Amino acid sequence: MKDICIDITSAANEPIKNYAPGSDDRASLKSKLAKMESEFYEIPIIIGGKEIHTGNLGKCRKPHDHQHILAEYHQAGTEEVNQAIDVVLNRKPPLVTKQAIARGIWREIGGIYWADKIERWAAKSPHVDKYDQTRRKSIYQSMPIWATRVNFVFGVGRSFKLNGNMVGSDKLGHFFSQGYKYYRRELRGESEEKLLAKGVFAERWLFGQLTTGVYSNADLVANYEGWLFYQSLFADDVTGAKLAILRLQGDKYVKQRPFTWADHVNAYWDEALNPSFNVASLNKRLRKSILALCPEARQAPEHYLVTDDEGLWQRYQHIGLKDNRENQFETICGL
Repeated sequence: MKDICIDITSAANEPIKNYAPGSDDRASLKSKLAKMESEFYEIPIIIGGKEIHTGNLGKCRKPHDHQHILAEYHQAGTEEVNQAIDVVLNRKPPLVTKQAIARGIWREIGGIYWADKIERWAAKSPHVDKYDQTRRKSIYQSMPIWATRVNFVFGVGRSFKLNGNMVGSDKLGHFFSQGYKYYRRELRGESEEKLLAKGVFAERWLFGQLTTGVYSNADLVANYEGWLFYQSLFADDVTGAKLAILRLQGDKYVKQRPFTWADHVNAYWDEALNPSFNVASLNKRLRKSILALCPEARQAPEHYLVTDDEGLWQRYQHIGLKDNRENQFETICGL
């Protein structure tokens, strides 16, 4: 075998600037930051190379100055749900029963997965502006395995703004998959009391308190609102004084109004505002973690308060919520 000589050019990095006081580099950087701080941006969603302006806006705030709004961004999610509904309605031959249409939407956007399609999309998509937290970097960080249980191994999902509320990506799965299970049971003739009890059972045992130490009130709210979503496909006045999303035209269903998250998402989807009921060993540690966040909460209390807490509690109390509002920031931090 012949000897092979390869001439490898030395790698050269860009020069490292130290931005020393009084230097041109430092002055240029500060000038650019000041310019960007004085500007305001509107950030669209980019899907398929096209800009989408949903009109459902979130605010980008300076991390160290929450009162300063740098930009507004159009929130994703509504468009994807409406696209899924359209796909199901345009199938050939058309789906003609409530069960078939509801199942079709669930399969299109939810599905038989550990995490729903839309849940995985929201967690990974660059078009969804997510809170700067990871599976391992959360309020459960550094807590022992015997307190956090499976959360110690798997961590927590990403959080993002939906209809102006901070929600975990898992809530989308609860909305579409658990909500579909509720609706399917309703179509089978189960009473509201019985189908809600099954949701409570799941949250208490395998998918909740038994394995995680957490009984999530927000999960139950998302389940219930998902059920209302499937009802609102075909029935009027489910989400206020609104027509059903679909109507019969001849022998097939057509869309008569778009889906919107505003019909369903509120502050009780946010586990910081609607605290979960926790096992004692976990709850005392969570209270310490919340207490450590009080200085941040006092800087922007509007993000840590529920404007209609009592009204929301009365609205959802019958679905199986366990009262742990003593863990709200308002109580612990004295906001």
